[in-house]
Amino acid sequence: MQKSSYRFILLFLFVPLLRIHADQISISSIPLIDQLPSNSVSRIFQDREGFIWFGTLDGVCRYDAYRVLVFRSDLNNSNLLTNNKITCFAEDGNGHLLIGTQKGINILDKKNYRIRHWESEEIRDQWIKSMTVTSDGSIWIGTLTQIYRYNPDLSLHKQYDSSLPASSINSIFEDATGDLWVALWRAGLYKYDAVADTFVRFPAIGKINNPFKIFQDNRKQYWIGTWGDGIYLFNPEKNGDEMYIHQEIIGK
Repeated sequence: MQKSSYRFILLFLFVPLLRIHADQISISSIPLIDQLPSNSVSRIFQDREGFIWFGTLDGVCRYDAYRVLVFRSDLNNSNLLTNNKITCFAEDGNGHLLIGTQKGINILDKKNYRIRHWESEEIRDQWIKSMTVTSDGSIWIGTLTQIYRYNPDLSLHKQYDSSLPASSINSIFEDATGDLWVALWRAGLYKYDAVADTFVRFPAIGKINNPFKIFQDNRKQYWIGTWGDGIYLFNPEKNGDEMYIHQEIIGK
C-alpha cells in the first residue's frame, strides 16, 4: 500500500523586533520525509554532529540530509524501545541520545546505534515530558507530576516534590549563564536556586499562567511561548508589566 504524504512544519522564529510578521515565515518540505513512520512529529532535535532527530508517535528517526533511519519497536524487535510514542530528546556528554517516551527513557549509543532502557525505578514507567542535560552534566527529567535530577552516571541525585506544585512539566531550560528554568502546565514559571537547592516561583504570565517553551536568542533575550496566551518577551530582572511583554503577531 502506498504511503500517504507526510508533512510537517519547521518554524524558525527570528524576532529582532517586538512585532512578529507572519508573512516573514517561510515553509518548505524536507526530502525523504515520506519515510517517517508517522505523520505526527512531536519533537525535533539536532545533536552535536548536526544530525536531525524526529520524535514521532511511532518511533525515532535520524535524518542526515540523505536518508532517514528509523528506530521503533515492531514485530521483529518488540523490545527495542520502551514505547514508540516519543516525547522529548536530550544528549549527554558521552555520545548518548536520551529518548523520552510515554513509558520511560531509552538510551541510544550513537557510536554503534545500540539502544538500552533506562531502568531507574523512579522513572522506568513514567510519561517523560521534558529533559535537559545541563553544563555540569546533570540530567534533569520532568514527568507528568514532578522533576528528577540524575548524576552523569545515571544515579539519582534528587527528586523534587516539595518546592514545585504537582503539575506536568512543560519544559526544562538552561540559559547561557547556567540558570535553570522550569515551565509547568497551568502552574507558571520557576527558577532553580542552586544554593538552596529549591525552585523559586515567578509571577504569573498571561491570563492562564501556562508557559510552554522557553528560548534565549543570540542577544540573550528570553522568549516564552505559552499555551493559549501567545508569545512573550521575558525580562526576569524587571517587575510588573515590564517583566512579560506580549508580542503581537501580524498576519498578511
